[in-house]
Amino acid sequence: MSAPVLANYKSTEALEIQCDSSQSGLGAALMQNGHPIAYASRALRETESCYEQIEKEMLAIVFSVEKFNDYTFGRKIIVHTDHSPLKSIAKKPLHRAPKRLQGMMIRLQKYNLDTDMSVATECFWRTHSPERTFPRVCNLSQNLKPSKWRAIYQYLKQGCCRFSVRQRRMTPFKP
Repeated sequence: MSAPVLANYKSTEALEIQCDSSQSGLGAALMQNGHPIAYASRALRETESCYEQIEKEMLAIVFSVEKFNDYTFGRKIIVHTDHSPLKSIAKKPLHRAPKRLQGMMIRLQKYNLDTDMSVATECFWRTHSPERTFPRVCNLSQNLKPSKWRAIYQYLKQGCCRFSVRQRRMTPFKP
């Protein structure tokens, strides 16, 4: 599976944002007519990784809207998320939301978001994320010599990379 080519931005067409969060990061795709215009992702900070899932999903929306500020400010935006409880939170008055979500909702007030966030079951971001394609890359590179795998293992073990690797995932790479 290869990720589709980015489309050109058209100021006359509607904007959509598809965003998602995981245990370790946030991801978003800015879309027009079902074609991606831009991608963005980042790892969660240590304190953010302790957030509840609903807070991570709202953080993903805040991150994506602020990241694509040049495109989104002053325009109506449709936000697609796979977390349905956000629909009810978005409809509540600000003072009825939990404190951490209140801060995030205040950051979103300058944007014209569609408050009826639709639940995306086939999220573009998840379908074309690097996490999905990584195992495929590993399968293609199984012809590497054991010395190369040892070098990769040592590199990951030292913590030189930006993502965490669980011990059970490291077992195939152990020398």
